[in-house]
Amino acid sequence: MLVSYIVVSFGRPSVLKECIECISKQKYEPMEIIVVDANPEGYSRDLHLCNVEQKKLQIVRLGENRGVAGNRNVGMQYARGDILVFIDDDALLKDPNATQIIVSKFQTQQDTGALGFRSINFYTQEIEDFPRFWIRACRIQYNDNIGNRLNKEIASTKELEVTHFVGVGHAIRRKLLNETGLYPEGEFFYGMEEYYLSFRILDSGYKIFYTPNVTVYHKLSPGGRVTPNEKHRLKLENKLRIAVRLMPLRYVTIWFLLRSMQTLVSTKGNFSVVFRGWKSIIRDLPKLKSERKVLSNYTIKKIYSLGGTLLY
Repeated sequence: MLVSYIVVSFGRPSVLKECIECISKQKYEPMEIIVVDANPEGYSRDLHLCNVEQKKLQIVRLGENRGVAGNRNVGMQYARGDILVFIDDDALLKDPNATQIIVSKFQTQQDTGALGFRSINFYTQEIEDFPRFWIRACRIQYNDNIGNRLNKEIASTKELEVTHFVGVGHAIRRKLLNETGLYPEGEFFYGMEEYYLSFRILDSGYKIFYTPNVTVYHKLSPGGRVTPNEKHRLKLENKLRIAVRLMPLRYVTIWFLLRSMQTLVSTKGNFSVVFRGWKSIIRDLPKLKSERKVLSNYTIKKIYSLGGTLLY
């Protein structure tokens, strides 16, 4: 099985080279590396200096930033692999056997659609992106045999069937994209894109697994890419997009109310952030409604059975 690594680069040239060199040390063959350069300045121009076998490396220079979802769509269109592995440009995949672990998972579990990797903060060594309800999922799937001391540190060492993968490091079975489609063009510029695609994967009958024996070390930038208020606006907007696109009507109103209240609390009562998020959704509402594909009752029950919920 050909494995395609897809790395989107925007605004982090100092760590991009290190990320690519880590991937190039994977022992698995056959493999290719696709770098989507979304920087107007073209930071990928020096990648030919990396210690990477050049025939494995393909650089796609966009010259513009199309957002997380749009940039990943470009990578998926250029990739030829049966398995698509996404690593953020500020994350390091240190285990040279990680690709073989990924391939084995897909080969032995034909109903696996996606894998999410364990993410550890490179600087603090703390577990990242492990939602609290995954602890509940751990207790459910291991029949309470872990004991009362179950916490994030313990649960994060267990393989789990989950409701979504984490964006910083994940793998997708290529053929399922024929059923789910790519990310919606022009949407999910920042955040929540993995939830959208994860729900579409579940609705296509595939499973998603959190795989802790594949670990990425995340050199998370403390400054972030957008201002705090802009981050809250984009997250609200994208959560509402998911609701309109995928949720049964009984959930849409609840999502609008709860997510808006959550944003108000997070921004200390900044109504402008909420109103701008609503304005964007109202503007795009005809398109969202025309492309609406409601999750099946089976998928909704599946999400709840994995410890998740659609209500918050």
